[in-house]
Amino acid sequence: MYKESSGVTGGLLEEELLGTMDKKKYLQEARRHLTEKYHLPKPVLNEYERMVEYENVQYNFSRLLKEMVLSRENVDFIDYKTSLKLVEVCQPDGSSPERPRGFFGRSLYQKIKAELDRLGQYKLEYFSAVGSHLDVKHGIDAFFRICDSSGEELTTATLDVTMNPNKVGGYKADSVAIFPSGGLDPAEDKGEYLAQVEKTFQELWDKISSELEK
Repeated sequence: MYKESSGVTGGLLEEELLGTMDKKKYLQEARRHLTEKYHLPKPVLNEYERMVEYENVQYNFSRLLKEMVLSRENVDFIDYKTSLKLVEVCQPDGSSPERPRGFFGRSLYQKIKAELDRLGQYKLEYFSAVGSHLDVKHGIDAFFRICDSSGEELTTATLDVTMNPNKVGGYKADSVAIFPSGGLDPAEDKGEYLAQVEKTFQELWDKISSELEK
């Protein structure tokens, strides 16, 4: 499990906790959308192409995309709804929205699912957004989608994981989980980890339950 005494970069911590997207597919889909909507200049599009080529290189993908996107004045901005859709279609091959790969996302999924099952027949889906425009521009690292038994979406609950308790610009997600710089190991730091899971679950559940009661 993820824990390093020397501290780690945010993107790597988020991936371990929440899972990853298919990064190559995401870059291709984001580039396609931006090309169709904004007719971006070639130098900007070339940056996306270079990142696709670096697919197999080990680096902090989230940080690299963030530096690239934020270095410009919204030239490659992707709106919130489109960002959600891009994340949804760019999950890894073989993954399932009902089986989160990141251990923190999985812990939260299990608790939310138990509450939904207690209330009735609902479908719960989970998507990691680490390293996407949803992450970089909208402050959301992952989201849960709740549907009724027919598959119609009822609401979403969003999550941000950070090591920075004083993030510039504040928080935008429904729940913000603040982790120590070295992460938390569910085995070695069981008490702290379970407390973080419970706190985050309660914040997410407050949003979900209030929407379901409408």
